[in-house]
Formats: sequence, structure tokens, C-alpha cells
Amino acid sequence: MFNPYGLDYELMAFPARIFLDDALAVQGELDAPVVMNDHRDSHQDSITFSIDNNAALINWGSSLLSKELIYEVKGTIHYRVFGVQLQYDYQFSDKLNLDLGALLRGLLRSQ
Repeated sequence: MFNPYGLDYELMAFPARIFLDDALAVQGELDAPVVMNDHRDSHQDSITFSIDNNAALINWGSSLLSKELIYEVKGTIHYRVFGVQLQYDYQFSDKLNLDLGALLRGLLRSQ
């Protein structure tokens, strides 16, 4: 994150839920709140994800066979700007074209 104008804000939570073919597959959360102020112009952190269930992995496997992975990401960003706590719901989706042959070739080359 960048803060070129020295604004005072805090990104308190950035949860993300990733769905594969409408099944919850992965959940993630910001590792630590990001606090920005007039003394800090940038900050780098990460989001840790955990795989939730085997059903989503089965959907991912079937996506490999169909050569298309449909995913959706949802969450609510919690932040504080100038002392006011706010939240913003977000959601986006897309699909990835998968090439199982290229994936297998890449795995075999890496061993």
C-alpha cells in the first residue's frame, strides 16, 4: 500500500473468501492491520489463505478436466479513515482457461 499524501488511515481487516465453481475453497485474512499516517508512506504485508474443504478440491479437479476454472472472490474490507470506522463489501469473479498438458509438463520439468 502507498500513502503519498500522508493520510491517517488503518486497514483493520481484509477477509477474502474464494469460491471455485460455487463451492467455498479458500479463506484468507490480512496477517496484521496496516496503519498509515503522515510518517509512513508505504507498507507491505500479506494475506494468509487456508483451504477449507475437500469438496472444493474435487471441483478444482473437475475444472482441470473441463479446462476452465470459474472463481469468485468475496469479502468485506474494514478500515478506519480519520477516526471513522468504515466497511466496504467487494466481490469479483472470472474464469481461467486451464491446460492440463502444460501443467503436467511443468510439474515433470521441475522434478
